[in-house]
Amino acid sequence: MIGILRKFLALFGQGFYRSILMVFLADVLNGALELMGVLLIFPLMTLVDDPGATRTRPSLSWLYHLMGEPDPRYVVLAISLAIAGVYLFRSFVQVGVLNMENHVLSRWKNVICCRLFKAYMVAPYTFHVQRNSSVSIEMLSYVVVTAINNYIFRAILFFSNIVVAVFLLGFLFFTHPVVSIVVGVLFYSFFKLQKRFINKRVACYSHEMVTQSQKNMSALQQGIAAYRETKINLKEAYFTRMFSEANRRVMEIDGRIMFYNMLPVAGTELILISIMIVAFNMIMFSSAPHQSVAVSLAGLVMTVFRMVPVINRSLTSLSAMNATAELVKSLMAEAETVGYADVDEEDALWSGGQSTAPLVIGRQLALRDLTFRYPGTDAPSLDHVSLTIPQGEFLGVIGASGAGKSTLIGVLLGFLPAPEGSFLVDDHRVDGAAIRAWRQAIGFVDQQAFIFDGSIRENVAFGVPADEIDDALVTRALQQAELWDFVAGLEAGAASPAGENGKLLSGGQRQRLVLARALYKQPSILILDEATSALDVETEYRISETIRALKGRVTIIAIAHRLSTLRTCDRLVVMEKGRIVESGDFDTLMRSSERFQAVVKMSNIVAEAGAAV
Repeated sequence: MIGILRKFLALFGQGFYRSILMVFLADVLNGALELMGVLLIFPLMTLVDDPGATRTRPSLSWLYHLMGEPDPRYVVLAISLAIAGVYLFRSFVQVGVLNMENHVLSRWKNVICCRLFKAYMVAPYTFHVQRNSSVSIEMLSYVVVTAINNYIFRAILFFSNIVVAVFLLGFLFFTHPVVSIVVGVLFYSFFKLQKRFINKRVACYSHEMVTQSQKNMSALQQGIAAYRETKINLKEAYFTRMFSEANRRVMEIDGRIMFYNMLPVAGTELILISIMIVAFNMIMFSSAPHQSVAVSLAGLVMTVFRMVPVINRSLTSLSAMNATAELVKSLMAEAETVGYADVDEEDALWSGGQSTAPLVIGRQLALRDLTFRYPGTDAPSLDHVSLTIPQGEFLGVIGASGAGKSTLIGVLLGFLPAPEGSFLVDDHRVDGAAIRAWRQAIGFVDQQAFIFDGSIRENVAFGVPADEIDDALVTRALQQAELWDFVAGLEAGAASPAGENGKLLSGGQRQRLVLARALYKQPSILILDEATSALDVETEYRISETIRALKGRVTIIAIAHRLSTLRTCDRLVVMEKGRIVESGDFDTLMRSSERFQAVVKMSNIVAEAGAAV
């Protein structure tokens, strides 16, 4: 436990050490007030048993004389009010401590989530390609909150209750040393038994819970996110069964964890009653006077009574921490993997990266002897690629699956920094800070269009605050993308919702919306990854005309297999096994290159060519 806490604080505690210390000191004050409340019980019980003690006992006579030697009952009343005052003040302190704890923990959760999100934002593209996005989403939406609430908060609660217990046991040791030793031994034995038998089982179940929860999330994503495919393929029963099996196991594990977490609380009462019986008999068989025995028993009962909730909270906190330990470990492992500690909070990126001046192509874009390998692979995805693209050229990239086209696009977008070779815009290397300037000049249309659950207007402007969107540019971009007629016919126009993942739009409309997003930036280079693949022939023709009109003013790089797009290109390059093996215009390559003819045939555009004729 201490090791996990130390590592957690080392990773996530920056800026919160003082707050944690303040919480701990407040808990110490709370423990001192708890002890004071118990101490005041003794003079009260002494007076109840012997009112004359106000005159005979030095510990009470000073108060008796201070009050003007009143009836002893008024002294009892004064002490009773003092006890009530102590516990009232302690209640206010507890409320203040709880408020401070919740404020600190809420701020801490937000800081961790925001910084982890930033770490995801600056993580390499390969990091996101090689993992399921649901893991990152779960980390931000569930794991951070659960780790703080069920581990860190419980740890604070545990140690604060330990402080209170130390005060109470210290007092018990001062008044009844033998009894306190017996109490200490019994509770130490109880904690050891819990650690040996209960905590071990809870840890095993917690580890399985992490695995099963991920399976459960996967079943949910496949069944609900792929709703149309599920219904069309009549797989409702399959995904329901998958979810039911995963969810049943999650609930079973959760039930077992709850059972083991409650076991210590159930055993606490038995142990406390045993302690009371032992302590009572030890005091009764002592040689102390009857009055002293009565007061001692009353003090012991009060002390044990105050220790019951302290012990229960400690045991419950310990069990909750043990149940959450695997989740906390997974969060720390994620933070180390994604580079959480390396996030620069002062980076201008977080204060508005949109102010970066675009790196515009003046003369040409050039790749020189560029090689790239994905992590864990031997064969290069790009193998000594050299390519020069003059400003304003429309370049088409074609090749069979696995030829390296997508990797080439990844390099051009700055997602895949190649360790060998160079990427230049005019005389500027595109690496490091220059990548953001380069992206400012890029308009990109992906084959898999991403539409978030917002308005059409917000999707076109993408990431621009609603009150800063240039509606004239939105309209122009929608017109260029051949989507304006549809949008203008909607009741709310561009303010109409697009739906989650664009589900209120057709496939072609989603593709045109993403094209409008790229054109909204008024880019100097347009990169198209099968941008017209989801469009009907008429719309594709009109968009091709729009793209053709940009030739000469905007540099265009397109991965495409449709005849209309390829014929529009100024130049085509053919890729094979990570290399550029052919280059030329469409007609030249069709006449001179059997390889290009084969690629065209595999791309199913020969039939399209025949239809065009």
